[in-house]
Amino acid sequence: MLRESGRLTEVVEIDGDVPDDVALEMEDCICAHLAADGAASPADVRAYLDAQTERPYHALALTQLLIVYHLLTAQCAPQEVAT
Repeated sequence: MLRESGRLTEVVEIDGDVPDDVALEMEDCICAHLAADGAASPADVRAYLDAQTERPYHALALTQLLIVYHLLTAQCAPQEVAT
């Protein structure tokens, strides 16, 4: 945790060299939580195009999945707004 503009902020650092087996297990776990909403599929993440070649990149997939998860969670649960 750290502070940004005086507010307490949580930080998650995803190593770009995360082992495939660890990353795949985490991706599958997050996708399982999102499956009910049809929000994410492993086919939708895990890769990017590099000059016509599709390359897997688990750090990108985990980042995308965590963002989707938190956006959907925030949308479903009303939160107090500090003024």
